[in-house]
Amino acid sequence: MKTCWKCGWEWAESRQPPFNETCPECFSYLHACKNCKYYDVTAASDCRNPDADEVQSKESHNFCEEFLMADRDPRTGKEVSGDRSKTAKDKFLKLFGEKGAGGPGKTDAVNEKIKKLLGE
Repeated sequence: MKTCWKCGWEWAESRQPPFNETCPECFSYLHACKNCKYYDVTAASDCRNPDADEVQSKESHNFCEEFLMADRDPRTGKEVSGDRSKTAKDKFLKLFGEKGAGGPGKTDAVNEKIKKLLGE
């Protein structure tokens, strides 16, 4: 669900908020870095999109053309982006010739391949 970064008000429209759109509850700008799916305080310039121009104020409106409103859990305020650990595990298993996670014996087969790879 797309929500305001500050108060959690739900943005129910399918379009992206325009540059000057504000939240009707707390009057914060919706087209702001803190409301973007690329916003990440651990990334350079707090943005995971390498094509985005640097924005000084992360809470104010901006003219970033890379903006995509984040899908956040209204209870936690954290971005909903699927189960990252399952995706990583699936990619790892696929690397060793397995298709998808789970199933009896798959972990043992992967462990054996890792041991062979490492010469153990």
